[in-house]
Amino acid sequence: MIKHSNPTLNERRITKFLRLLKPLIHPQSVPVTVEAWHVGGEPVPYEVAVKADYKPFSVGDEWGPAWDTSWFRIRGAVPAEWAGRDTAVLFELNNFGREGFTTEGLIYSKGKPVRAINRNRNEIEVSPEARGSETFEFYIEAAANVAPKMDPNWELSVIAPSGAMFKLEKAELSFIDHEIQQYYHDFRVATEVMLVLPVGSQRRAELLYALNE
Repeated sequence: MIKHSNPTLNERRITKFLRLLKPLIHPQSVPVTVEAWHVGGEPVPYEVAVKADYKPFSVGDEWGPAWDTSWFRIRGAVPAEWAGRDTAVLFELNNFGREGFTTEGLIYSKGKPVRAINRNRNEIEVSPEARGSETFEFYIEAAANVAPKMDPNWELSVIAPSGAMFKLEKAELSFIDHEIQQYYHDFRVATEVMLVLPVGSQRRAELLYALNE
């Protein structure tokens, strides 16, 4: 979200509403089973990781010494009553850091890499039109990256704390309300445009009025 230094009361209401609107994209959720294997060294290929000894892992559990790799195995089943829904696993490796210097991972499905997962894209697609009751399994190769910092001599260095650095923030199966999703993105774009327009401009006032309505 683009920040404005002196938002009006109505503008603050709009940005608050936007934050409240986003969770409604996923109106219902059920837990998934998560297990983890912490490599403790150099990264390993998928063929090695799938044969590892995985242990139960829960939301809130810590993982990831600096620059280490953890593999997560995610299993579950789509509720029968969700038949016809667009379903996805919401999986958040952590909730802080900046892109490139925080956690990120690679999703594997049926032995093949699918795509990356990070703080800006944390959905794992299960089925665009679920049958209901089908099972699924995913593996995620997750990297615990740390942010670089400048030392007093302006040399780039990396502060690497020992021990776990991150917590698993979310692991659940949900379905997507596409009407709310489209409304959220329309509302977000209009809000961001409003906040970068000159204060007192007619266009900013028009957007403020429309968003309030």
